[in-house]
Amino acid sequence: MLGAALWWTSWILNGFTRDGAVAVLGLSERGWRTVANAALVSFIGGLAGIAAAHASRAGKVAFVGFLTTLLGLVAMLAGNVIEFWVASDPGGFMTLVGLLVQPIGLILLGFPVFKANVLPRWARPVPLGFGAILGLMLVVLMVRQAAGVRDQEKLLVVALMTFGLGWMVLGYALWSGWSAKKGTPNQDAA
Repeated sequence: MLGAALWWTSWILNGFTRDGAVAVLGLSERGWRTVANAALVSFIGGLAGIAAAHASRAGKVAFVGFLTTLLGLVAMLAGNVIEFWVASDPGGFMTLVGLLVQPIGLILLGFPVFKANVLPRWARPVPLGFGAILGLMLVVLMVRQAAGVRDQEKLLVVALMTFGLGWMVLGYALWSGWSAKKGTPNQDAA
């Protein structure tokens, strides 16, 4: 949940930096994108928590979904680092690939998580729904790009904020379903 707050903060304040010409709260665009790196690391931790919660009850499809989502997050993290410290073109491409790979992984992870009953009842469809919504938004962005629509900044901002919201809900689901006494997911949490 904290990672999503960092994600939103970094992208909202990054929007005010305008190509590094203006610093916001003492940080330039590079600084706010570094904050996004911390958010991505926390998303990786949340993904590991979800995988650990259902590792014994889910099958190979969940493992493939976990690895695919992990690959997407790591590609986004590496792309963000490469974009600002090495070269912008390969870094931006890696970030895009990571963003495009994640919905596939989340959908693959979502079905077994739903069936394994490891998250609270209200949250069982969250990974699957999050992956589907994110994937749909990215398809719309790509179709609009292919059609030559130039101004997609607002839709991209919505996609980035949805990305953070999805990870926040997943984090809350994991946190609220965990029983400190038993050390296992709380099946009765609603």
